[in-house]
Amino acid sequence: MFLYKGTTKFWRTGSWTGHGWSGIPEMTANYLFNVTYTNNNDEVVLVYQLRNLSIFSRLVVNDIGTIDRTAWHEADHKWVPFWSAPQDRCDRYNHCGPFGICENPNTLGAFECNCLPGYEPQSQQDWYLRDGSKGCKRKVGTQICSVGDGFVELAHVKVPDTSTARVNMSLGLKACEEWCLRNCTCMGYASADLSKGEEGGGCITWHGDMIDMRTFSDGAQTFYVRVDAAELANFSSKRLNKSHKNRFVVFGTLMIAAGFLLCAFICCYIRKKKAKRNEGEAKLINSLKSLEGSLIEKDMGKNVDLDVFDLSTIAAATDSFSPSNKLGEGGFGSVYKGKLLNGQEVAVKRLSQSSGDEDEARTRRVVGTYGYMSPEYAMQGLFSVKSDVYSFGILVLEIISGRKNNSYYEESSVMSLIGHVWDLWKQDKALTIVDSSLGGSYNAREVLLCIHVGILCVQELASDRPTMTGVAFMLSNHETVLPSPNQPAFIFRQLNYGRDSTSASDKGGVGSVDNDTITILHGR
Repeated sequence: MFLYKGTTKFWRTGSWTGHGWSGIPEMTANYLFNVTYTNNNDEVVLVYQLRNLSIFSRLVVNDIGTIDRTAWHEADHKWVPFWSAPQDRCDRYNHCGPFGICENPNTLGAFECNCLPGYEPQSQQDWYLRDGSKGCKRKVGTQICSVGDGFVELAHVKVPDTSTARVNMSLGLKACEEWCLRNCTCMGYASADLSKGEEGGGCITWHGDMIDMRTFSDGAQTFYVRVDAAELANFSSKRLNKSHKNRFVVFGTLMIAAGFLLCAFICCYIRKKKAKRNEGEAKLINSLKSLEGSLIEKDMGKNVDLDVFDLSTIAAATDSFSPSNKLGEGGFGSVYKGKLLNGQEVAVKRLSQSSGDEDEARTRRVVGTYGYMSPEYAMQGLFSVKSDVYSFGILVLEIISGRKNNSYYEESSVMSLIGHVWDLWKQDKALTIVDSSLGGSYNAREVLLCIHVGILCVQELASDRPTMTGVAFMLSNHETVLPSPNQPAFIFRQLNYGRDSTSASDKGGVGSVDNDTITILHGR
């Protein structure tokens, strides 16, 4: 069946395959119609019969050059599109010329026309300009009708225009191949009726130009194009490589699936382990709750990723908190060195009875080690997670410099390490604070990063300090651009009011940069 534009063929259904038109792969078992095709000496008749007689359908050729099958939708009172042709450029009649075949490309911008096996473009320039109308020609050096000729199988194809084809219903597919090989004008063959099987489906052969071919992702039928011995060997090699590639794809898919299963197993294992750890944490929290003045649940944190040890393990590691293992003592309790069963050395803080840090943001009992307490905590009793960030920053600067924070630095007239570091930072001389015992065995860029992070942690306003999560990110991502720090807290300087002054500074007293009085807090 043809659709014409004037007297020019515009679209073709393709030949009847026994199941439907070869150019309309939508005609499957679930098609809207039962279609019967009769071809004998008396008549050639095609009959469409609706499967559901309650449905109304119509076939219309519209003014834009398409043929549309629609069905009436009673609820919405409108015609619903069911099928339409032509649907794409490959549907246009003879779009790729003689011996050309149209394939909708997977790559954007690729040309849809290709030549049949054994053929090449009639005009390379036209092909380059996306014009396939002149089609293809036999490759140079090809010798048809000689020893070694054979056929290349093309699946899911709309077979060429059958206007000049020959049909012999008495031949099966194998006999059709043999007959075509004996006839030098035979360019290709296919089964005439797929519904009757390979041996009873008859034989259709093409002689001369083969036009209006295209491929589909599914459906249609198989077509066999004639090639010489050299092309047949070349195609067989490609087919073998494709088979190997397919095997590789299958093997790779199996390996990926196995990898997913392994990952799923590992994830389940980690979740179970984490669940057990959380259970242990819950037991620890409950045991702490049972003690007077103990920590409350929120103090433990909601997502603790630390190992939890029972008291017997800690006692064994510190030799029952032996005085010989005592490292020091702060406002919250004593710190002991210890060694776990695996040989790892640890530091253990044993909280004192009077250290039970109150669950409010303000405390009436300021305790802690002087020099490590944040200003808002030391001055006003305000504490938060940013108070710990301040203490961490002090430790970072102490580690880099090898000096204590609460020391006097005569070279810059300041009384603390952070004041000394801040002075050098403003002068772009921050590296001069590095512990001299290191010599030159350090990475200057990494040290500057640590100094920068340390200063950010000890800024006077808690809101200016980063979170510990932010600190970890900055230290582990060296390409991160860090913000400029504001002035740190507790920058005390040695003041000199003159020799005739009766102020305390004449006697070596201490004052701040402004003249307000300050209460010096001592940790316990």
